[in-house]
Amino acid sequence: YQSFLDKYDTDARTWLILNNIAEDEKKHAGILVDLLAGRNEAIDPDAPQSTYWSTMDSHIIDLDTACAANYYCEALGAFRFEVIVDMPCTPSDVKEALRIILPDEQFHRQTLKRLAGDETLARFKTIHEDAVAALKGIK
Repeated sequence: YQSFLDKYDTDARTWLILNNIAEDEKKHAGILVDLLAGRNEAIDPDAPQSTYWSTMDSHIIDLDTACAANYYCEALGAFRFEVIVDMPCTPSDVKEALRIILPDEQFHRQTLKRLAGDETLARFKTIHEDAVAALKGIK
C-alpha cells in the first residue's frame, strides 16, 4: 500500500484510508509473527515472491488498478480466514489471531471494492482468476 501511495496521486481522504489499511497490514504481520514464534516457528526470510503478486502487480498502472489488485487479494485472504476460523479443528491460538485480523480484512475488502470501482474490478477478475489458477498449478 505504501508503495502505490507514494507512486500515485490521491486525494487526502483516499490517502488516509489506504494508509490506515497499510498500518493494519503491519499490525497483522506482527500478530502472525508472534503466532509463529509461540509455536517455535519463523517466517522464511528467503521465501520466494508469490507468483500471484507478480501477475497482479504487472497490471497495476494507476490508483484504481492498484485498488482492484489489492481488493482481490484482500477478498481472497478474508475468505480463507473465514473458512479457517469456522473449522472445528483449527487450533485456538490460530483462531484467536484470525479473529483479530478478520474484521480488518473484511473492511479492507469492502473499502477497496468501492475505491477500485466496478469497471476496474471487472477487468481484473480474469487476471485474478488466472493468477489463482497458476498458484494451484492449473495454468
